[in-house]
Order: sequence, then structure tokens, then C-alpha cells
Amino acid sequence: MPVFIECGSDLASHFNLDSEQLNKVINADLTDTASTVDLEDINLLAMSTMPDRYLQVKLRELTEESIERTGVSEALQKYLDKKYLETAPTTSLKGL
Repeated sequence: MPVFIECGSDLASHFNLDSEQLNKVINADLTDTASTVDLEDINLLAMSTMPDRYLQVKLRELTEESIERTGVSEALQKYLDKKYLETAPTTSLKGL
């Protein structure tokens, strides 16, 4: 997921991936549903290839925060970081 947070819109745009194709790439081999990326968030990544206004409106709905049009990609990255990276369980090295 970190790769898609950083450059998901570039990859989706370059390879002309829609949300269904992104879903297959991101969630392909995951059997644990807790590890999968929500389809709504995959749709956001796919929307990031469209004009910023569409993504701005959707992110505003999800975050209930004001999002400047010039900071839409940063807002998307922040939203995904917070949801998937900051809440990811960490492995403890105690006792090794």
C-alpha cells in the first residue's frame, strides 16, 4: 500500500488502470480481509487521475475537512496514510 499512497495516481494514469484493475493489483492475494484496502479508497486512487475537483469533493465528504484545490493530492496521501499506515500493527522485537 505505501507505493500506491506515494505514486498511485501516477501508476493508475500511466497504466490506464480503473478502480477494478487497481483492486486486483492491490488486493489480489490478500486472504485476510483486515489487510485489504477498501474499495472506496481504491476508487479515490482511480479518481486521482481525473480533474482535482472530483477528488476534492469526495475527500471533503470522507474527512469532513476543508480541502484546498491545490492540495488535493496531499490530502489524499494524508487520508490514506492515516487510515492504512498509522493504524497498521507493528511487530514487537521484545524478547529477541
